[in-house]
Amino acid sequence: MNSVIAFLGTLLLSTSNIGPEYTVEKSMGNFEIRTYEPWIVAETYVKGTFDTAGNDAFRILAGYIFGGNADKAKIEMTAPVTQQQVGEGEFLVQFYMPKEWTLNTLPKPNDPRVNLRQLPEKRVFVERYHGGWSTTLYNEELNTIENKMNDLNIKAKGEPIWARYNSPMALAPLRTNEIQFVI
Repeated sequence: MNSVIAFLGTLLLSTSNIGPEYTVEKSMGNFEIRTYEPWIVAETYVKGTFDTAGNDAFRILAGYIFGGNADKAKIEMTAPVTQQQVGEGEFLVQFYMPKEWTLNTLPKPNDPRVNLRQLPEKRVFVERYHGGWSTTLYNEELNTIENKMNDLNIKAKGEPIWARYNSPMALAPLRTNEIQFVI
């Protein structure tokens, strides 16, 4: 419980929670084509539902960045937190590590469910939207981005990635979210 409270305070007070860097190739209103540079993540796999996976994984990953590691180091929270379904009832959730850390300098996680790895450069098609974290809203926005990709004849590589940028304490209409497809 203390780690959740610390996380909320971090997101509410921090102004330097910048996550992965990218360049925008093309912007079309709420849609963009971006190229992300390689970035290090702490990640975990959890079983559950779309609605429960984020919370379950968050507890595991927050434990790591709030000192649940070999050095007891506190690691700044960045945004977004991403979630991707990778199998029936299985989800991959990732925290992006601050840029100053490397795989050699990040402390070893105490929890074996936390994995550290560097993501390769990737090109994505993104829809940014605002609102809560309900499955209904997500599915509506997923339909919107899939229709836009069909209109533009853009083919996805893999399952959608859901990116959430705000604290759960943020008012739902003010939350910034994205759905991303690697292309």
